[in-house]
Amino acid sequence: MALEAQSEGLQIQDDAIEERAEDLDREMERDFWKRQAMDYPVFIDFEASSLSPQGWPIEIGLAWLLGKRVVVKSKLIRSRPEWAEEDWDPDSEQVHGIPRADLEDAESADDVATWLLETITGRVVVSDAPEFDQRWLDRLLSKPGPQIGDFDRVVWQAFSDGCDVNAGLLHRVCERYVKCDSC
Repeated sequence: MALEAQSEGLQIQDDAIEERAEDLDREMERDFWKRQAMDYPVFIDFEASSLSPQGWPIEIGLAWLLGKRVVVKSKLIRSRPEWAEEDWDPDSEQVHGIPRADLEDAESADDVATWLLETITGRVVVSDAPEFDQRWLDRLLSKPGPQIGDFDRVVWQAFSDGCDVNAGLLHRVCERYVKCDSC
């Protein structure tokens, strides 16, 4: 009987050790992919209540490469009380297709801001419209946020030799961001 109890106790210990090892493997894999993601730029895009200087962000979208996958995340943003309802533009709603009512159940601006900073900290952030997206990022954070790079400029730098476009420089992007065998 004592031998059976001892054997059962050892089995429970073995199971616990194996479970912990599996947890560590998952953590290491998560950390590996997180480090890999830090090497890739994050593309950011906002939808807003209007294009006016007082407009406020209503949705944020992020995308980045992770290995050979494209990761896409987005969140609707519930407006802050200090964001004027007068800055909701029905014409903007027609463009982005997000009804005002959908924002009532969205995450708070503070929660979205926290999530965003956790996601982009230490990473290069680019946009196709940085002058607008920077304004809405700063508004979301209630302070100047990380600098958003201009996607067109990033592409120009990647594919130019200083003055002229040089498509032969594709290997720069491939080596830096794709890490593929064919480059």
